[in-house]
Amino acid sequence: MPSARCVVQECSNVSNLGAGISLHRSPADKTEYGKWLRFVRTHRANFNPKGVFVICSGHFREECFDGIHMKGSRRKLQPLSIPTIWKKEPQKPLSERSRRKVINEILSGNAESSQNSTSFGNENYANRPINTP
Repeated sequence: MPSARCVVQECSNVSNLGAGISLHRSPADKTEYGKWLRFVRTHRANFNPKGVFVICSGHFREECFDGIHMKGSRRKLQPLSIPTIWKKEPQKPLSERSRRKVINEILSGNAESSQNSTSFGNENYANRPINTP
């Protein structure tokens, strides 16, 4: 295997058959290789591999894999499969302190009043009368 990690931007998956993650080598066919390369370069423009590179199974649709798969074994890609899935970074959970702050704002009513006001620079327009002609 040329690399121990997936080359896709913000993905550092390694082969973990227990978790269902397998690494797949770039195709030997130049046309298919180019498609994989374009996929990687959409978010990693300066990616210039020196030959074979790997992409993890998380970037392929389910129908790209052969139907027969035994748990704990490497999944096999069908010929001409192209990676198409970009993983979004999981949202970082709030710290306990931040969570309490949000809850306190909601319970005290500050969250509602701050949502109903609009401010630009140092001006707050929440309680200004509306002048109509």
